[in-house]
Amino acid sequence: MPVVTIAMILSLVILAMTLTAAHGLLPLNGAVGIRTGATMRDEDTWRRAHQAALPVTALTAGVVVPAGVTSIASGWLDGHLELAGSVLLAATVAGLLVAAVVAHRAARA
Repeated sequence: MPVVTIAMILSLVILAMTLTAAHGLLPLNGAVGIRTGATMRDEDTWRRAHQAALPVTALTAGVVVPAGVTSIASGWLDGHLELAGSVLLAATVAGLLVAAVVAHRAARA
């Protein structure tokens, strides 16, 4: 599976997880979600932290998915697609890290 596809799927999974937690449908747990000492204080803090992180994860997916589709559609199948995938995967990880910082700060506030 091309790295571009992995980056797109990962960014969408992160967005779905954040959206679900922000709406109170993903309860506080030790396996899935933005888990820091501050975000895991209680259910309300968990939900508010994910609400704060939601714009970051939405922006990340909103950039990574169209860029990935464009990379695939433009015919970058001659070796450049892996480079595009690496960049998009790095953007996904960076977006997740920024979202975690935003969530942690919101939980502490």
